[in-house]
Amino acid sequence: MNSKLIALSLGGLIGIGTFVSTITQSLTAPNPPQTIPKIYADQILNNMASALSDNPNKFKITQTDVTIWADCRPDKSGKIVEPCTKFAQKGWRVKVRGKGENWVYFVTDKGFVTLDAPASISYKAKLAVAKKLNIQPQNLGIQAAQLTFPPEVCLVAKPCPVQHKLSWRILLNSDPSKIFHVDLQGNNPYISNSLFANNSGIIPQEIGEAVMRDVVNREQRPISNLNVESLKATTWNWCRGKGPGPTAPDMGACPDVDQSGWQMIVPSASARFIYYIQKTLSGDYMFAADGVQSLPQLAATKVKKDAAKRAKVSINDINVRFVEPRFFDGCLNTDNQKLYCRQSVIGGWQVTALGGQSSDNSPPFSTIPTIAAWVYNVTTSGDDLRFVQASTWMPKP
Repeated sequence: MNSKLIALSLGGLIGIGTFVSTITQSLTAPNPPQTIPKIYADQILNNMASALSDNPNKFKITQTDVTIWADCRPDKSGKIVEPCTKFAQKGWRVKVRGKGENWVYFVTDKGFVTLDAPASISYKAKLAVAKKLNIQPQNLGIQAAQLTFPPEVCLVAKPCPVQHKLSWRILLNSDPSKIFHVDLQGNNPYISNSLFANNSGIIPQEIGEAVMRDVVNREQRPISNLNVESLKATTWNWCRGKGPGPTAPDMGACPDVDQSGWQMIVPSASARFIYYIQKTLSGDYMFAADGVQSLPQLAATKVKKDAAKRAKVSINDINVRFVEPRFFDGCLNTDNQKLYCRQSVIGGWQVTALGGQSSDNSPPFSTIPTIAAWVYNVTTSGDDLRFVQASTWMPKP
């Protein structure tokens, strides 16, 4: 089998904020004036027109409100570096209409402009995603969103055209394991890491492409060439140590059952992703990246060092036990009150490390000691991590 796959360029992600660098004199009034300065208004109109590839004269500001919101303070160049300190930002909330879209912007009294992506998604786009989930659009619960060009991934033997169609990349509060892509008009919605029907006896082409697309989504960067390091059929049994296979879940009694599927390994810039693919009883295929096997050593070491410090034990007493592939907002889901955090969706891992004595008491009459569990949200490469919470873990009987 030709295992080389090509991931075509995303065309670049749309920036979430721009700084009006031509402003040399900031507003000095305690509160912004009711009327937004023309240079700020023009910057907003140009931003939306550029994103939609049209003339700024075709766009119109329909509403401007003076407001205060929680956000990150940009540096002098307009760049925001996470983690940042939350503070009360003053400025305007601006609604803009054009080319069938109604977008919402925030602009500070210093001229920093941010597109509020979750507030700018059209009803048609929300409805398309809601239909996929069989819920009402008002119940979506959008955690974060951003404008992007969705990935096109094709086999070398069957090239497909690059379709640079601007779309929303959406993360919902209800399920951080996947993201949704839908174009601005609500057409062609798809879910990353969903099921694909096929009744053939070997791994179908669309499953290989779906796995590659999942890697691209997690990397969140243009990838011109991805190679499949390995693709092979495998059978595993967690009770007998037979494999290779996915990491055993947290379970008590072990089911002595052989399971079959495929292991697909895709190295990328940030991690070496190890996927397991299985065929369901209904004939569909499901796949997932194995977090424990895919987590970069850098990330595991950082988690263990931080957990050891919190637990006041040696790093050798800390064990990375559970790793789940996740998607987060721009602040790794640790402070969604900031406007900045809600304007991007990034891939990563939720990592649980075990070690040290739990501060909670063991259940009455229990002979099994409780163990401290330390939970972290980590970027795909492991270059950034945030401590989420401490809890207690006990082995299942």
